Amino acid sequence: MEKNKTILLVEDHDISARSLVRILEKREYFVFRCENGMEALDYIREGNKYDLAIVDSSLSNSIVQGGEIMMESKIKNPSAPVISFSAYNHRPDNGNYIVMPKSMLIDSANKEKFLKFLDDLLR
Repeated sequence: MEKNKTILLVEDHDISARSLVRILEKREYFVFRCENGMEALDYIREGNKYDLAIVDSSLSNSIVQGGEIMMESKIKNPSAPVISFSAYNHRPDNGNYIVMPKSMLIDSANKEKFLKFLDDLLR
């Protein structure tokens, strides 16, 4: 399986972000983390390429929210899947995104399922 794929991670909570980065880097993915929505939009609009975007749909201290980032990602990098996650229950925006609870990404009980899902998605 080809590794070293690039994942754009948009997460404003440091503990969750560090945990997720550690998990993904152990799996040999390169992770570019944006701490807020503006940083993510700048990264996307600069034409940076990534293989997958993982976006917190409820950024707490950001003018730009997850929905705008996900839409811009689909416009600028349409081949990259987008995973939207939140600690809160949100319904999918319009079916163009993979939506999952934050616990699926960081809880140890779900970690292997999530990593297998990512591996399959990025093949």
